[in-house]
Amino acid sequence: ARVYVWDDMFNPYHNAGSAGTAQDGYFLVNGSMHGSWEGLDPKEISVMTWGPCDESAPPTPGSPACRFRSGLEFFAGRSLRQVVGGYYDYSACPGCPRNGTAAAEREFHFAQGIPGVEGYSYTTWGSNNPDGQPDYGEMCGYAET
Repeated sequence: ARVYVWDDMFNPYHNAGSAGTAQDGYFLVNGSMHGSWEGLDPKEISVMTWGPCDESAPPTPGSPACRFRSGLEFFAGRSLRQVVGGYYDYSACPGCPRNGTAAAEREFHFAQGIPGVEGYSYTTWGSNNPDGQPDYGEMCGYAET
C-alpha cells in the first residue's frame, strides 16, 4: 500500500529547515529535521503538501515569507507524487474569501505546472474556526471546483 505523509517534517521550506542548524529546530525535536527527506522513497510514498500560499505576494507582517511552491518544486524534483492538502478555512491573503471554491481555485493556481501532483485534499483546521472545531460545510464547493 502506498503511504501518504504530511510534508512539513520533510520539507526544507517548512519545518525541516534548509540550513541544518539549531535555528531550524522544531518543537520537541532534538536538533534539526534537515535531510529527513532522504528517506522518502518515491516508489512507496506520496507527500501531502500543505500550507498553500502565494509566493509572489508580499509576506503578511509578522509571518514568514511563503515558500509553498518552492516545497512543491522540491518534492517534484525528487520524483515524489504529491497531493495538495490545502484548507478552505484559512487564507494567508488578506481579504481573500475563505470558502471551499476559492480555496480550491487558489490551490490549483499555486500548483499549476508542478509535475506529479495527483490531486487535492479538503482539509479543515479547527483552530481557524470561531468555535475551534473542524467545519466540513465547504467540502462540496471545494470538491465541485
